[in-house]
Amino acid sequence: MERGKSSVSDEDEPSFTEECVDGHNDGTKGKKGSPWQHVKWTDKMVRLLITSVSYIGEDGSGDCGGGRMRRKFLVLQKKGKWKSVLKVMAERGYHVSPQQCEDKFNDLNKRYKKLNDMLGRGTSCEVVENPTLLDVIDYLTEKEKDEVRKILSSKHLFYEEMRSYHNGNRLHLPHDLQLQPSLQLALRSRDDDENDEARRHQNVDLDDDDRKPTTMMSLRRIMLHMGIT
Repeated sequence: MERGKSSVSDEDEPSFTEECVDGHNDGTKGKKGSPWQHVKWTDKMVRLLITSVSYIGEDGSGDCGGGRMRRKFLVLQKKGKWKSVLKVMAERGYHVSPQQCEDKFNDLNKRYKKLNDMLGRGTSCEVVENPTLLDVIDYLTEKEKDEVRKILSSKHLFYEEMRSYHNGNRLHLPHDLQLQPSLQLALRSRDDDENDEARRHQNVDLDDDDRKPTTMMSLRRIMLHMGIT
């Protein structure tokens, strides 16, 4: 499905330099010295983004315990996920930040889910392929139909690619044999960083617990010295 797409998105987002074109840059900073200025997402960039995220998936939480330790681990995992995507994007010459990758994917995901919520999954596929079907749908108000039309008119909808992502298939997300090794390497580096960070947090928590008995014993000795029982 190519309807509603163009080579460049109408949504400008921060990128590596102010002078960058279609996500590429020469590695220098912008005029004001800020490392991330703004980018225009091309079709190739968006497909690479979705494919990368589809390879990563939502697994890898591992045995990180519960409570505060688990929350810390999940935060670290989320950061590492988008840093991994950033690395493979940069290898292809697209310089975007982890936050830009996350924001762009969340925007694609929001539009995909919004269409499904309003039309139903089966119907939304048909309407994306043939928008004129929207005119004969009787369970939406005119205002709701206008909202659907607005989503369909997006230059970067990528409904079919997002459907493949959510269904866990490669129908509209062909395997990228060059991307997989790069992503696996980035993920291994991410996992090492996350494990080291999680261990550091765990050691801090253990140190706090170890200090508690020592503090109580010190207080007890002071009380005995002062003749307080």
